[in-house]
Formats: sequence, C-alpha cells, structure tokens
Amino acid sequence: MMKIIHSVLASMLTTAVGVHAALIIPTGSTASSESGGRGVGNLYNGVELVNTGDVNDWTQYSMNPADDNLSKGEGWMANNNSGAWIILDLGAVYALDTISIWNFNSSTNQYIGRSVSSMNVYVRSTADTLNVAGSKAAFDSTGWASLQAAAAVSVNPQDTTITAPNAVFDSLTQTGRYLAFEVDSTSGSDGGSTKYAGMGEVQVFGAVVPEPAALGLIMVAGGSFLFIRRRFMM
Repeated sequence: MMKIIHSVLASMLTTAVGVHAALIIPTGSTASSESGGRGVGNLYNGVELVNTGDVNDWTQYSMNPADDNLSKGEGWMANNNSGAWIILDLGAVYALDTISIWNFNSSTNQYIGRSVSSMNVYVRSTADTLNVAGSKAAFDSTGWASLQAAAAVSVNPQDTTITAPNAVFDSLTQTGRYLAFEVDSTSGSDGGSTKYAGMGEVQVFGAVVPEPAALGLIMVAGGSFLFIRRRFMM
C-alpha cells in the first residue's frame, strides 16, 4: 500500500514541476511577411524531418536529403530579410527545454544565401500586440525577454543529408507561451539574400506548466497522501 501511495504522489509531483520534456506543436503563428506559399506554419509541420526513434528526443531527427525545403509549401521565407521575424504560439505556458533550428536544405545553391545565419530569440507568457503580421516592420521587443541574442545558425551545403540541427538552444530554464525569432542576418551568398530570409523547420521541446488552480489541487492531493501514509505507519 505504501509503495502505491509513494508512486502516485511522485507521479503527481513530477507532472506538477514539469520535468518531462516533449515535442510541442504550436497552435498558431505570425510573421513579418511570407513569400510564395512558404508560410510560417510550414516551420512546425515536420514534413522535412525524419525521426529515428523517440519523437520527444531532439537528437533523433535528421532532415530528408531528398526534400528541397524551398519548394512551395515547405519552410518559411520572408520577402524582407532585414529584421524579418516570426512569433509562435505554443498554446499554453511551458517550461522550455530545447529549441532546434533547421535551415534551408535547397538543391539550388542560389537559395542557400537566404538561410538565417544569426538570430535573436525572445520569450513571453502574455500575447503580443505590437508586432503585426505581414507588416514587414522591424521586430518590437517591448515586453519580451531575451532567450538568445545574436545566436549563430550554420548554413547547409547544397542538397545533403542534414543529421543535426543548424542551431540548438538546450537546457533552457525559461518559461513562456510565445516565442519570437528575429532574423539578425542571412548568409548572403546569393543576390536574393538581400530580399529574402527564412528557415526550414523549428522544433520546441518542453513541459506544460500547470495552472495555479491545478497545481493547488495537486499539492492538496499530495498532502492527503502524506496524511494517509502517517496513519498507516501508526
């Protein structure tokens, strides 16, 4: 009986503190601009990636070498590269663990120059009202907390198997519902890079943070189990 009580209590408290990171599928997104059918929603549809085991383990993904993610319907591309940005709505407040960035994997070198080479990443828990989708305006970071500043993102060679993300922000300690990614620079190896910027996929891993009311119920239940334990030990 005591083993059952301890097991249930441990499970409840583990859930409460949110230590089990899982792949988060955003529920919404906006962008400074989108180009040619390459909308921001393509960044988290997962179609360019291959998983080799645990879907909640960021190390078990690779990018499909046969998939040109600059095709229409794949990846996100903005038609303004200076200050281009995206905002992802995770749907709830999460304790963030890992963010993986996958750059373009194009079969045409002309487009590789549109890959992000440096970005700023921000996080917040409340909705943003300052950055308007499709405005092409520079990102306004008012009310956002910096998660990564001027983070380097590697650029892929032409049409190859990509076995690891181009940037990984791991062992994060921040919590939030909204993530913003601001393009700081592109690789600039082709003329189009002066106008376009984008990425192939973005993956976010974390654990949902319980609402205060739910957390209170968990703690009350935990206290009840501890009371029962004491009674059995008498």
